[in-house]
Amino acid sequence: MIFASFFISVLNIYFLNRKKLRIGNDASNYKKYKVSVIIPARNEELNIPKILNHLQNQSVRLFEIIVVDDNSSDKTSELARQFNGVEVLNLNEEPPGGWVGKSWAIWNGYKKSSGNILLFMDADVEPGESAIEALLNKYEKHKGMISVWPYQRFESLYEHLTLTFN
Repeated sequence: MIFASFFISVLNIYFLNRKKLRIGNDASNYKKYKVSVIIPARNEELNIPKILNHLQNQSVRLFEIIVVDDNSSDKTSELARQFNGVEVLNLNEEPPGGWVGKSWAIWNGYKKSSGNILLFMDADVEPGESAIEALLNKYEKHKGMISVWPYQRFESLYEHLTLTFN
């Protein structure tokens, strides 16, 4: 099992550069899109400032950023409100029957959004300054839904061994 995890990690590193999203030729091509970024967040006070800083420094202007605070018991909402242009939607109760937390938060973020391109990002993602531009480039090319597994920074051997389970 350990050998298989190591082998998969080596293959991941080898193919990493071949699978990266590439930016387009001109960011002005994307002005026709109203990009809404929806971030479901529960107890993400350590991560929410990082992702919001990254999103506010994108090469493509975002139409709206919506943080859906899913009944947090920490300062997630308070920290998100400190950022200009960020709308915070508070869900103060547990989801109704048939729903679970994250999907309920995503659904409510979708209902609140008004853009024509919707991006759902976890609060612990740290998008590079051209990440949204690269996603729009792929959208222009393929004209459909895009699902991305962001680059995962491994800081210890233990984290490398978990790659096979992801």
